[in-house]
Amino acid sequence: MSLTRLQEDLLQDFKEQKTFIHEQVLLFTPMAASLQKPAASRLVSKGSLILCEIFCYTLCAGTVVFAVMMQKIYPFTTLADMLYDTQTRMTLGFRNVLMLTGGVYSIAGLCALLFYIIARTMRAIRLKNDILHEAGRDMKGLVGKLLRRKAEIEAIEQRHFTELPDMTLTNRTDTNEVLNPGYEG
Repeated sequence: MSLTRLQEDLLQDFKEQKTFIHEQVLLFTPMAASLQKPAASRLVSKGSLILCEIFCYTLCAGTVVFAVMMQKIYPFTTLADMLYDTQTRMTLGFRNVLMLTGGVYSIAGLCALLFYIIARTMRAIRLKNDILHEAGRDMKGLVGKLLRRKAEIEAIEQRHFTELPDMTLTNRTDTNEVLNPGYEG
């Protein structure tokens, strides 16, 4: 039985689709499986990340409030006493008292900054987990569609290709065998 050029092209396209679908299923199946892991197995649950984020923002704000109110909190009232008491300031040296006070405020500011950075990092992790979860869901849908298409192709192949005497297309030339007229070599 002789095939027309259209039939040969359709058969070739069918074979290429079959190969493409098979390669895509092999590529996407492991990715879909790894992306479908629950968020808890990726790092921690979304609720825990939200709680940690809120806690870190609260600690940041609390550290700023602490730095502002430090002169009214008992052990740190000594810093204000040293700074404003002339006798103590002369005994310890004005520069030493000023450096100690600046150091304590710097440590409080650094702690506030670090709590803020941790909170922002928790937020970024939470948002990335959401994106990974959505990508996993989309990837699972894509793999499902590819598997349905693969099943359709196999059904068509089983139904019609058993009727054909020869599946090989011998009169087609390979792309690499065609001479390039612009290349003399």
